[in-house]
Amino acid sequence: MKLRFFIITFVLGFIFITLKAQEPVEVVVSQQKITENGMTFWVHTVEPGQTLYRISFAYKVSINEIIKYNPEATEVLKVGQQLKIPSKPSELSPYNPNNFIYHITKAGESLQSIANIYGVPIEGIETLNPGVGTQPLPADQVIKIPLDYSALLKTQQLPDTNHYASTKEGFITYKVSEKETLYSISRKFGVTIADIIEWNPQVKEGLKIGQELQIGKPGIKPQERGFIEYKVQKQESLYGIARKNRISIDSLKMFNQGLTENIKEGQIILIPKRRATSYITHIAEPKENLQKIANKYEVGEEDLKKANPNIDKKIAESTPIKIPIQAIEPQETEVVQPAAEIETTPFTAVCTPTYRFKNVEFKVAVIMPFMLKASSNFPSQHTAYSKKSGELAAFKYLPFYEGMLVALDSLQKIGLRAKIFVYDLGSDLEETQRLLQKPELKSMDLIISLAFSKNFDLIADFAKRNKIPTVNAVSKRDEIISNNEYIIKPYPSEDFQPEAVVQFLSSKSGKQNIIILRNNKNLFKNYTDKLLTLLQRHLEEGHFAEGTTIRFLDDSLSRVKSAIIPGYSNYLIVFSENEAFNINLLRNLSTLNDTLRFSLIGLPLWADMKNAEISALIENDVHFLTPYIVDYYDENVQNFLYRYSERFMAEPDELAFAGFDITWYFGHALMNYGKDFRDCLPFLHLSGIQSNYSFKWLKPNGLVNSFWNIYHYIGYRPVIVNR
Repeated sequence: MKLRFFIITFVLGFIFITLKAQEPVEVVVSQQKITENGMTFWVHTVEPGQTLYRISFAYKVSINEIIKYNPEATEVLKVGQQLKIPSKPSELSPYNPNNFIYHITKAGESLQSIANIYGVPIEGIETLNPGVGTQPLPADQVIKIPLDYSALLKTQQLPDTNHYASTKEGFITYKVSEKETLYSISRKFGVTIADIIEWNPQVKEGLKIGQELQIGKPGIKPQERGFIEYKVQKQESLYGIARKNRISIDSLKMFNQGLTENIKEGQIILIPKRRATSYITHIAEPKENLQKIANKYEVGEEDLKKANPNIDKKIAESTPIKIPIQAIEPQETEVVQPAAEIETTPFTAVCTPTYRFKNVEFKVAVIMPFMLKASSNFPSQHTAYSKKSGELAAFKYLPFYEGMLVALDSLQKIGLRAKIFVYDLGSDLEETQRLLQKPELKSMDLIISLAFSKNFDLIADFAKRNKIPTVNAVSKRDEIISNNEYIIKPYPSEDFQPEAVVQFLSSKSGKQNIIILRNNKNLFKNYTDKLLTLLQRHLEEGHFAEGTTIRFLDDSLSRVKSAIIPGYSNYLIVFSENEAFNINLLRNLSTLNDTLRFSLIGLPLWADMKNAEISALIENDVHFLTPYIVDYYDENVQNFLYRYSERFMAEPDELAFAGFDITWYFGHALMNYGKDFRDCLPFLHLSGIQSNYSFKWLKPNGLVNSFWNIYHYIGYRPVIVNR
């Protein structure tokens, strides 16, 4: 296979993309159009040096859409070849790249069933996909799903007036219909999910048919995104800060993991710029009355009564209470980029992130199987991102590259200068050898690889010989770092799960009763021994509250009830890969949770269970460990989704998130520590889109990420508890 070679240079605010070290050939949109089966196409004639990517970018359609109507384009583009490029329907003019996402059909799906999945009218899908019938569709057909479908309908109707009524102060009351989701409602009204949560904190527990929501009226312009840093003043309370900054307590805690009412002078609290305009919402706690709530928020009781005319003095638990706000703007400092956290050790003087290598030019090689000429037969590999059925091998890893480009764009704006050498490498070992003989590879400061396993073995040897830090972006295998200090593995090792659990538990306040249960005493011995050792050490060092207890049970469901202590925070840590045992345990525990309070932590990979009922997971407050999870309520995630979809006209997948996170992290490593950054990685902690990175040396082996996300369900929403 002929090696494809790209160089991307980021200098002085411009991006130059070159093919074989030449300037990119401009793609001019054709003026020639044809009509087939009711669809309009541009006829594009391929010119020398043009690629599918550049053509798709010029015409503002996805690569998959070009291939859909030009299947021969998957092989190779030829000079003079004519491509049919679908034109956008007139209803969408002027073109807006954020109007739709893509859905790949499964066998038997219809437009109506797809409309039900996304909560959009079938008319909107039909408008975006002319010529597609309503009968069952074939598998792997690409269907556009409108995000803002009101512009697609002949009359731009708002939701059925039977579902909402006008209220004062710029809001309407909307009644939730069957099968509606937060996502579909947010699209319906042109607001974000975060807006709906801020206006209606109770939706965190899940939507219910007939539930009434407060929605900002259409036409209200969204405020600028981002956060401010608020510095706590002397004698301020969290409730006073919430009212002053026009944000609910629940939202403050959502944006500041671990935030409690015990705040201190000088403490920094992140506050989103998008905030309420007239009132915030307080969810009543047990035995609260208007006077207590008024005192908390430092408002008059009469003002509360005016804002809540239908509320009695005795308030039921979980009742939403409107808190009138004052228009006081806090002094703020713009948060431009997430700051790195630094461990306090003697080595941190060297590893303090000063960004002293800004504007130093680095060379980074990206080796990945674009498989531009690949057949459908390609080797499988044990990766964190398994190939989906029906997915084209040639484009499986393209989202990773696209996520990289989004990160590089941000990094370049804050001072990163890097030449990115991108290589298309398939499974051929001889081709790998030819690649590694290229003179420029020995001068790289960093290699990021998505190569297949056997190919990566050769790359790892090359990295060791030439002392080049090399990131394997996708492998789950711990052995890739064996006896090679230059290999870095972002996928966390399961060996660090006990450490993640102990760190999570020791961050909790109050007395804890920690119960360890395994379904087979002959399994997980190393895990349980390590967990007990870490728990004991943290207990002795005073990281747990006085009175905290640790118990160990072997396959004894009958003893679990007696082991739970009322008045304690009870955590049941279960080691089991037997799904039948796990489900039976959940059923038995469900009979206890009416009278006894406890949480469960499932190890090693309870998140992979397929048959557990979500209600049982919620009832037993099951906590899961997972290497990657995306919080779609997070402002940074929403910003990435917007930037990615705007640039590539598609929704990002796990590979796109990984491409961003890895590039973002190692871009900061280069700017902070230069090309010899490896020794400082254990001290650089940055939050990513789908995980954090906390690297540890395993000398004489390489570096491996030790961070595991821990999450549980609040309502039906997964909430991360340790990021």
